[in-house]
Amino acid sequence: SSFSTFMENLGNERYDIAYMQSLDFVRRAHDAGYAPITTSDGGVFVVLVVASVSAFSGLDDLKGKTVGLASKVSALSYMTKFTMKNRGIDLDSEIEFVYLRDNGACLFELFIGGVDACAMSVAALNSFQKKPGREVKVLAHMHPVTPPLLVIHSRVSELEGERLYKGLLEMSISDLYDNSTTQGSDFKLFSPLDGHDDDDLKAYWEQIDNASP
Repeated sequence: SSFSTFMENLGNERYDIAYMQSLDFVRRAHDAGYAPITTSDGGVFVVLVVASVSAFSGLDDLKGKTVGLASKVSALSYMTKFTMKNRGIDLDSEIEFVYLRDNGACLFELFIGGVDACAMSVAALNSFQKKPGREVKVLAHMHPVTPPLLVIHSRVSELEGERLYKGLLEMSISDLYDNSTTQGSDFKLFSPLDGHDDDDLKAYWEQIDNASP
């Protein structure tokens, strides 16, 4: 998959700069010579959705059922398992996880009865719900994914890194879309790494990892 290729390229130090979930930084980029220079505001909010006509009303109703995930190694999948385990669900015996190509493939399986629920980001859910015939309901909110990071490889010179850093902090949504889309918003795309600590982040994700079979 494209995600697997991205992770492999990170490990092989193919990129000078890269944008990724903090889990992927800890798992692959940190030891490959990358360091974060900026982040994006807010984390990724994850929800578990079921068909709008289903009788499910809570996580306990999914015991013995099938949950679709986009990737076994994605931060979204880790957070889904972490939340379910913290709410008393035995991930080894009470839930069957099915790993699918992407959110679209998961929703397709949901609508044809191949899975009973899908984990996805709120952003992806909002996008899919704008299309007719894709009505789902949110069964539960998962623990949010920590904000993503933009990282730079150590081979990039200090001068180039400083120029990149300043440019990123100046970037706003109006640089990517026209005014009719942004409605005059000057929302900044990147922000400084206030209070970031690699060791703290690593310890946090190790805790999440230990909850995932």
